[in-house]
Amino acid sequence: MSRADHMLQKAHLSKMATTSPSVPQLFSELERLGKDGNFANAQKIANKILQEKPNDPDAFHCKVVCLIQQSCFREGLDVINSGSRKGIKELPFEKAYCLYRLNRTDEALDILKTIPDQGPREKELLAQVQYRLGQYEECRRIYKDLIKNSQDDYEDERETNLSAVVAASNQWGSNQKLVENGLREDTYELCYNSACLSLANNEFQPAKNKLNQAEALCRKSLEEDPETTEEDIDTELGVVRTQLGYAHQMLGNNDEAMKLYNQVLKSKPNDVALVAVASNNVITLNKERDVFDSKKKVKATTAEGLENKLTDQQYQKMQFNKCLLFLYSNQLEACGAMINSLEEKYKDSDFPCLMRASLSYREKQYDKATKVLQEYARKHPKTATNVKMTLVQMYLSQGNLLDACSTLHSIDGLSHRPGVVSALVTLYSQLGNIDTAISVLDSAVKFAQENKDVLSQSEMISLMRENVAYKLSHGHAKEAIEMLEKLHREDPNNLKTLAQLITAYSQFNPKEAEKHSTKLPPLGNETSIDVDVLETSSVGSGMRYGRRLGRTPDDASTNEERMDIIIKRKRRKRKRGKLPKNYNPEVDPDPERWLPRRERSYYKGKRQKKTAVGKGTQGSASAGTESPKSPGSPKQSSPPGSPGGSASVPSNVVPPRQQQPQAAKKKQRPKKKKGGW
Repeated sequence: MSRADHMLQKAHLSKMATTSPSVPQLFSELERLGKDGNFANAQKIANKILQEKPNDPDAFHCKVVCLIQQSCFREGLDVINSGSRKGIKELPFEKAYCLYRLNRTDEALDILKTIPDQGPREKELLAQVQYRLGQYEECRRIYKDLIKNSQDDYEDERETNLSAVVAASNQWGSNQKLVENGLREDTYELCYNSACLSLANNEFQPAKNKLNQAEALCRKSLEEDPETTEEDIDTELGVVRTQLGYAHQMLGNNDEAMKLYNQVLKSKPNDVALVAVASNNVITLNKERDVFDSKKKVKATTAEGLENKLTDQQYQKMQFNKCLLFLYSNQLEACGAMINSLEEKYKDSDFPCLMRASLSYREKQYDKATKVLQEYARKHPKTATNVKMTLVQMYLSQGNLLDACSTLHSIDGLSHRPGVVSALVTLYSQLGNIDTAISVLDSAVKFAQENKDVLSQSEMISLMRENVAYKLSHGHAKEAIEMLEKLHREDPNNLKTLAQLITAYSQFNPKEAEKHSTKLPPLGNETSIDVDVLETSSVGSGMRYGRRLGRTPDDASTNEERMDIIIKRKRRKRKRGKLPKNYNPEVDPDPERWLPRRERSYYKGKRQKKTAVGKGTQGSASAGTESPKSPGSPKQSSPPGSPGGSASVPSNVVPPRQQQPQAAKKKQRPKKKKGGW
């Protein structure tokens, strides 16, 4: 949106001859430098003219234009303000443009509104100012008027700006979203803006396709210029790839999104806003992981002048993400300081309150976190939906179900939603308060019937069915009759509703139940079912209980003949169990016969072979060998105070009878000397 720069280049840079003989030559030189784009030298020539004629309006105007073309907006604004003291007529358009570029947008808007006869350049600048201020409806009206009444080479640019306004109104506009039909998509910019509109409407897959198309169009247009390098193409495609990464992120393709963001950052673009957006999205993908990488990326979101190149919503979200990063990285002091600044800057947002509660929760100050949420919910009852939902979660984690239910009831706009109603019914059922749960269901159905623009017809029917099912399951059949009658009248062919209605009436009004039971459809034609064949079939009951038929003769076709040839199934003879060989019927069986042999009280274990017999002196036992015990034998317990009563205290004293004589030392042979016999 640089139409104002183009208009400034058309400023008057020439003047007819004046009384001074050197002035015409200076104006000729000024005109030549202006055409060549050498505005620095043109400014010097304008200063020379002003030395000769300080009140010359054309030289004064040329000096202002030269300063604007060199991006010296503050100095240009000072020069414009000094003209009134010299009696020179003020330049409202140039002054408004300098204020716009200095991000003093409200002042620029006030000046533009004072211009009586606005030409194309004033309207272009006014549209840009309104776009930055978020006045999208007025901005669109101006662009449509310019497209209709202008005949120049900037039609594509104006239509691109119009599509950008529509996309921004759907993305950032808090009021009515604009709709503009008939916008083209045959250029790179128009296709990109159309993709942004799809992203604003949460149409992520179509947006991804349009962004791929925009990338192809951009590459094709840039490759037509032979002087364009691959680095220039990557720089130009940075915006498209960043938006494409966002589309992948919304579709759940986080790896592809991370790849695109890193590709953009690796190209090192000069646009600080683009770097900040890509870095911010990388931080959102990292979350609590890779905090070190997020700390490096967050520096890009604090670049100087970034606030003026982003929308208020974009910059706000970057500040919120930075505060979250402090919390994730356990920089609690920095997090607390930033929460204080956010509370002063964004007083209408509930995010600082949620962050303060999260900080207290991280510091294990649970009561303080609950009080912070309660205080905010008390002061902002209509806008504290997220805070109240967080407070409900805190109550549930503490087991405080009653306070959780009362907080859910107090949320305007959500207390009658099916999800919240289901949560309330579940909580009251857990508390055993069935009557209150039923009243919640009744109030939800009543709200749905009275506010059909808030809840759809399907949601209302769903609430009614759940209401009926809950009442029937908890023995309140009489209360469910009225709602069942309504459901039956709305859908008479619904057999489930009819069955529930009959069930409810059968509990207290059998005649009415019988009356409604006549509406049930018949079971079908029973003549096609052969009962005898069904009894003899073994498909459902198995071979054990099925009745066998003998071989039917060919002429036995009637049921009566079949009945004559049914053969009763022979009973199987049960074999008598075998008894043990040593079975004695006069002796009672062993009561421990069901236990494994090792676990019986009389089991002594197998005898072990004696090892190391005959070794050592007479009366001594072999060292290090003990009588091994079977794993199933019980451990012998020693009485307290006996020498073997405690096995946990080691002892180095061996009883006298177990001491062994020391082995005789072997005689060492003398070493042979080398070299001798």
